[in-house]
Amino acid sequence: MRFLDRLLRRDGYYAQIESIEVDPPTALLGEPCTITVVTSQTGPRSTVTGVLYGPGGEALRLRFARVGESVFQQEWRAETTIDAGAGRWRAGVRVEDDTAETAFDVTDRAETVETRIRDFTVQPEPVEPGEPLSFGGRLERSAGRDEWTGLPDGQLILLSFRAEDEFAWRVITETKTGEGGFFAATATAVESGLWRAEFPGTAAFLAFRGPEVASTAPHTEGDVKLTHGRNPAKVRRGKTVRHGGTVHFWSGTSWRKLGSGRAVTLQVNGANQAGDTTDRNGGYTIKERAQASGGRRAIFRKQDSYNAGRSDPERKVTVTN
Repeated sequence: MRFLDRLLRRDGYYAQIESIEVDPPTALLGEPCTITVVTSQTGPRSTVTGVLYGPGGEALRLRFARVGESVFQQEWRAETTIDAGAGRWRAGVRVEDDTAETAFDVTDRAETVETRIRDFTVQPEPVEPGEPLSFGGRLERSAGRDEWTGLPDGQLILLSFRAEDEFAWRVITETKTGEGGFFAATATAVESGLWRAEFPGTAAFLAFRGPEVASTAPHTEGDVKLTHGRNPAKVRRGKTVRHGGTVHFWSGTSWRKLGSGRAVTLQVNGANQAGDTTDRNGGYTIKERAQASGGRRAIFRKQDSYNAGRSDPERKVTVTN
């Protein structure tokens, strides 16, 4: 039965959408914008499809091309121009059986004020995993020709991280500006990658994503990372949700697939459920009889010279009666 279940999965994976981003974060009427989608566990024939939906019933179909690939993720990009329909738009995307959407604003450049984030810093550099990082910078608004000034206090700033071997950006923490537009925040270093600060914008001020700053928090030989996909994302109570992925370990120079016989456990809302052992390519398959909505993770506990690890982010499953 295990063999049959693996055959039913194309390439042994369940494709997942990790993130969707629109650039610029506030799209401008009549100007090009880019939609970037990051996926994981896709097969060689997988493709991303998507549509932009406008507030007045507009629908713009997107044509995505794969522009990047790593051990863990793939990056897809589509470009378009929105000529009419200021207001709140939605980007809906699909890869195989997984779907996701994000909302963004479209406006006329003449009706808003440009912003920027200046002097963004991440300290210390380098840093040990598990140690604190400090962030600082200043949010400014255009005050006319080549003039900039700080925004009023209390503006939201999002701090996002992208691991060096991945493409998806994830919001780790947030803060608010103080006097003069200055802001500060702290977070815990996990691994090497890039950090950035983002201002999500307001009705009067354009959203802005700041420059990327590298942070070095090196892996230790034997560190573990897990990919994890689930299918379906919505199911009736008592029906089967299939989970699968691959366990990788850091060899000291690169990520490699773990060998056979290593235990992987599925957690549902933080509680241990079913498990599996890896095959010779580090793959695992777990069947869950779904009982409750919430988050799912794959957990690898420390085994011999391999450190503990878990899949990230959680995969949400909705269970209906």
